Amino acid sequence: MITIKSKGKKTVLCETKQGSLVVFPEGDIKKGEAGKRFLLDKAQDQQVEGVISWPGEYDYDGISIRGVGVNGNVSYIVTVDNLRCGFMNAPLGEWSEYEIELLGDLDVLIIPAEDVKKVQAIVEEVDPPVVIPMRTADDKIFNEVVAACGGKDTETVKEIKLKKSSLPTESREVYVLG
Repeated sequence: MITIKSKGKKTVLCETKQGSLVVFPEGDIKKGEAGKRFLLDKAQDQQVEGVISWPGEYDYDGISIRGVGVNGNVSYIVTVDNLRCGFMNAPLGEWSEYEIELLGDLDVLIIPAEDVKKVQAIVEEVDPPVVIPMRTADDKIFNEVVAACGGKDTETVKEIKLKKSSLPTESREVYVLG
């Protein structure tokens, strides 16, 4: 099981029994905290313990992490307990067909809500059972993105707990974190 919480803007906290991930944290990270890994949006020149900022494949205590470089930014695919989560970086650039193929089959797509057409194109191509738009733009654009993903009247929740066995099979769930 994975628990997903928003920490503001594009920052997401993911907690699992294997450990915690802070994805796209704001501000400088000097060193990872015990039991936490930090996934940064841009490649850093210096390697810091507990911090991932480059494209590549990583494995920490049963959490598989794959960094994908697109448009000078790094997005991530995290696999834990057979649940594949994609964390798309902001700003959301144009993703080529090849780059979308790198994502593979995702169970959960966490995507910046800043461009309705780009989000809609990626969501339609990837077709994940769960979509979580992140509030990276103004409320009007955010609400348009949520509606375009299929979550027009979705209520805001503080956290989402997901298991592979509880994912929708015939529809798409859209969650709004707040």
